Formats: sequence, structure tokens, C-alpha cells
Amino acid sequence: MPQQLKDFGVAYGARVISAHRSPDLLFDCIKDISAQGVQYLSPVQGVPILSKYLKAMDSLLSIVQMPEGISVAAFAMGEAGAANTGLFAIPVLALYDAPLALCPTEYRKIRR
Repeated sequence: MPQQLKDFGVAYGARVISAHRSPDLLFDCIKDISAQGVQYLSPVQGVPILSKYLKAMDSLLSIVQMPEGISVAAFAMGEAGAANTGLFAIPVLALYDAPLALCPTEYRKIRR
């Protein structure tokens, strides 16, 4: 995600938090970044982390079992998923910054 956002000049912060293992930490983080005026908070963006033994299946299953009321977008495993989270966020941010709306299209042209 960071490289795609850097490529288009989008300031960002990223934290890896398990909503299942540490929900209190997640809610504290949301409160903190809300107070800082961050524009993009939801939905949660889930990228299954590739583990040596479970091959990301544990992460994937936890992402798709989020409770009602916590919207989550699930992405591909590993680096592709991480890259796509940035490309997913950009059109949402374009609601506040219109020139960003073209960024995913431009990125796809470059990657071909």
C-alpha cells in the first residue's frame, strides 16, 4: 500500500492490528486517528498475512468473519493485496481531492 500512495502523493499512516486478537487496541487506534482528522477510516481493509504454516488461511478466515457493523474489504494475500489496498483507498479520498480520481486508471496503464 505505501508505494501506491506515495506514487500519487497521498499522505498515509499504516498499522497492522488484529481486530480479533486485540479489539481494544483497534478501537483506541480508531479514536486516535479520528481525533487527528484522518479522512479515510472505513471500511477496514483486510490483507491476509502469509504465514509459514497456515499459508494465510487463518488471516483470511478472520477477515471474512468480521461481526455485523464492522465493514471490511478483503484483498488478495500478500504483496498484491497490500498494493490493492492503496488503490482501493484512492477513489474514496478523491471525494475530497478530485485529481486523485484518475490515479487508479493511470496506475493500471503504467503496470501493463
